[in-house]
Amino acid sequence: MADCPRLQKCPFFNDQLDDMPDLSGAVKALFCKKNYRNCARYNIAKQLGPQNVPNNLFPADGRQANELLKKHKVQK
Repeated sequence: MADCPRLQKCPFFNDQLDDMPDLSGAVKALFCKKNYRNCARYNIAKQLGPQNVPNNLFPADGRQANELLKKHKVQK
């Protein structure tokens, strides 16, 4: 699979988040470089717009992303 189309603008990939995990390199390899369609940040940006991606959301936070998507759909 190709790199995530949001790599250049992604705060996680560019090490701009607070509390970056020690294993961020492995997470980047797994989500950003191989399987970006499973990235919580990518999915929120795609469905709600990049301005709605929480700064503390990590690529593997699928549960938090799902809760945000449900909440947004209820409020629409």
